[in-house]
Amino acid sequence: MKISVFTDEISPSVPRALELAAAWGVSHVEIRNVGEPRFPRAADADLADLVQQLADSGLAVSAVSPGYFKCPIDDGAIEAGISEGLPRACEWALKLGTSLVSSFAFKRSEGAMPNIVVDYLGRMADVASSAGCRLLLENEAACWGATGVEAVALIRQVGPERIGLCWDPGNTANAGGDPTEFDQVCDFVEHVHLKNFDGAGGGWSVLDHGTIDWPRIITSLQDIGYTGFLILETHTNVSLQEFVEAEGQLDAKEANTLHNLQFLREHLGGG
Repeated sequence: MKISVFTDEISPSVPRALELAAAWGVSHVEIRNVGEPRFPRAADADLADLVQQLADSGLAVSAVSPGYFKCPIDDGAIEAGISEGLPRACEWALKLGTSLVSSFAFKRSEGAMPNIVVDYLGRMADVASSAGCRLLLENEAACWGATGVEAVALIRQVGPERIGLCWDPGNTANAGGDPTEFDQVCDFVEHVHLKNFDGAGGGWSVLDHGTIDWPRIITSLQDIGYTGFLILETHTNVSLQEFVEAEGQLDAKEANTLHNLQFLREHLGGG
C-alpha cells in the first residue's frame, strides 16, 4: 500500500504543503485545492505552475478531487460539469501524472433516490474513461452513496468496470453508518481516504482517536492484498498540544497530519 496526503490537509499554501510532504518522506500527494480555487478551476497558468512545483519537489500525485456533483440533482450546472468540468479535470489530472478522479453522487434529498442519479453517474464515468481517466465514487454523508455500502450499491448499478469506490470510513461514520463495513465493500475499494470521527464530540479527530478502528482496517486491507493508496485527510485543527509543541515549527493541522502519518506508518510496519 502507498501513502499519500491531501496537500490542503497539510497547509492551504501549496509550496508549504509540498515542502513538508517531501521533508516527511511522502512519495505522493492528493490534489483538491490549488491555493484558493478547487482543482481544476484555477487558471491554466496556475495549474501548469503546480505541475512544475510537483516536479521540483519530487512528489507524484495519487489522484485529484475536483468536488464535482456535490449539488442537488436538479442543479443547472450539472450538464456543464459533465461536458466541460470533468474533461478539464481529466486533462489536468493526466498532466499531473494520475488517471484517478474522484466524484460525489449529488446531494441527498427526502424520499427515494431519483433514478437519474445512476444515469448521471454512468455518463460521468464514460466521460472520464473517454478522457483517459478512471472515475471513483466517494461516499459522502451529504450525498447519495453516503456510506461505503450505499456507494457500492450505486457502483453495482453503474457497473464496476465503469466506476470504482473511493472508500471513506470516516464519512460512513459521519453519515450514521457502520464503519465496520469492510467485508461489504472490500471487493470494490480502489482508493481509501483516512480520517477519524469522534462520535461523542460530533467532529473529526486524528486517526487514533475516534470511532474508526484504523489498525483493524489497515490489517484487513493488507489481508486482501490491497495495493492502492491510503490518503491522509486529517480534517481537524483540534491540536494535540503536546505533539504540536514537540514539533516546534508546525501549526496544529500540520502537526496533526504528521501525527497521522506517523500512526499510519507504524501500522504499516514502517511503510
